[in-house]
Amino acid sequence: MSVTVGSIYSQVSAEYGMKLAAGAGGVDRPVDWVHIVEDSRVSSFLRGGELVFTTGIMNNTASWLRELVKHVDMAGASGIVVNLGPYIPSVPDEVAAYCNKHNFPLFTIPWETRMVDMTRDICSVISRSLNDEISMSAALKGLVLNTADAETALRILEAGGFCADAGARLACVGMGDERDFTSQDKFALERAAKSVNELYCAFEYGRYMIVLLSDCDAETVDMFCDRLREADKLFSVGISGERLGLKAQQVNFKRALCAC
Repeated sequence: MSVTVGSIYSQVSAEYGMKLAAGAGGVDRPVDWVHIVEDSRVSSFLRGGELVFTTGIMNNTASWLRELVKHVDMAGASGIVVNLGPYIPSVPDEVAAYCNKHNFPLFTIPWETRMVDMTRDICSVISRSLNDEISMSAALKGLVLNTADAETALRILEAGGFCADAGARLACVGMGDERDFTSQDKFALERAAKSVNELYCAFEYGRYMIVLLSDCDAETVDMFCDRLREADKLFSVGISGERLGLKAQQVNFKRALCAC
């Protein structure tokens, strides 16, 4: 249940003067960490899922910001925060157009914003979310595999926003070429799932990822599968039917695994 670009924006925008300038269609992208990038040539060091910050101190051509945005987007970053000031006085229209076309969130902050304070606070938000994600993933795994106390697992999942009595399905997702999941594969899977439901919980089982699809009708399942295909990651997927209650997902687990 990683924190998204949009949730970070809602939590820190008021304090730091953060404004969404373009790419609103991508605010559901999960964020793993923050990184400061001042040169498009170092974008290859990104692992994917970063919220990138830049002051533009290396800005020396009219196309500099456009190229930086393109490179960090192609590297799998979740969005970019531009520190407006002497190096980047405003966001060019062509940069905003690119971000809107590719649903790549671009934010601005005023020059007087202390970037060190802002990135520290965002990292704290991400760390808290990661701790919650680990707890929920372990709870779901224990519940499905019957290796944990069911009531304790249910309390953890309910604290994360899931309803214990709601209808749910399990998706078993593997890689079509039978390789193990990379961090970018997991990022693409999470983004696909969160595009149809903000609640996300999954765990690894061998070379598969088991994803909980809560309160998810047939149309939403189709949308999830469409998002997986759009990710172009050669995913293979098996999805169980819907059963009421999280406790019933032990049966769904076996069915999803057989369908994958």
